[in-house]
Amino acid sequence: MGLLAKNATKKRVGPLSGPLNSALGGSPWLTTGAIPSAALVRSAAFALNLAGTTSNSLRGRRNAIAAALVSPLTSASSKLWVETTDFKTWEFALGMPAAGDAAAFDWVVKLAIDGSTATVATVNWLTKEDALVNAEHHDALRNELLRALALGELTDAAGEAEVSAASLAHAQPFAGAPPQPFDLSFAVVTSLDEAASRQCLGQLGRRVVSDSPAGIRWGLGLPRNDRTDHVTFTFGPGRLDGTAQVGSAAPGERRIAAYALRSFIDRVLFLIKHAGDEAATYEGPADWESSQ
Repeated sequence: MGLLAKNATKKRVGPLSGPLNSALGGSPWLTTGAIPSAALVRSAAFALNLAGTTSNSLRGRRNAIAAALVSPLTSASSKLWVETTDFKTWEFALGMPAAGDAAAFDWVVKLAIDGSTATVATVNWLTKEDALVNAEHHDALRNELLRALALGELTDAAGEAEVSAASLAHAQPFAGAPPQPFDLSFAVVTSLDEAASRQCLGQLGRRVVSDSPAGIRWGLGLPRNDRTDHVTFTFGPGRLDGTAQVGSAAPGERRIAAYALRSFIDRVLFLIKHAGDEAATYEGPADWESSQ
């Protein structure tokens, strides 16, 4: 292998940058660009096909804890770890679990968003005969991250729904009972005109189900439940009239949709006030009054 393999590996692990789609911008980041950007990042990770991929147990790290040196002869099915702290930087590590809280990694890719630019760089990697281990998956992930963030297009729209559905199958303790199916009518009173209101709503970072001159509808909770869990705004003089429905069959799914609705109302009030209408108010049942 020698020099050619070393040069190929060096080229593979070097940093690459691409543009961040303009629709992913906004301020404050955690409640604007971070929401759709994180969804795009997750979709790229879900799309990585690891079927039949194996990793070897060499020195690695996870959660900043150094792994112990274990037998290099052990191998197992590869797993992908994804971590973020501020939704501007992510680390993707392909490898296998090792002793304790450690993991043996084939490579660690870091994604960083800085302004209107996304950059991927490989910060740790393992070679075999000077060639990067599991190089095809490494290249596929890096390329797809840059593509998805540049175009603002999900790689795998079904993956997140499948993971969410699997997670809901595990019983979780909650302080209160899940809501029964319900409908909600409310309004946001604002001095913004329809064009300005639509511009604010475009920054919600929520899943739009339909958009017409009459109004906009967003899905709540799991995408597969968009027909039963949704919220709609129609535009009237000096107000946005909202109607919501949470009616999915599973209690856990209704719980998620109801939480998403509460977050939706808060977010709408925040965006409208941030756009200059500090006097904007919520009208509707007190239980759903926005904290803004």
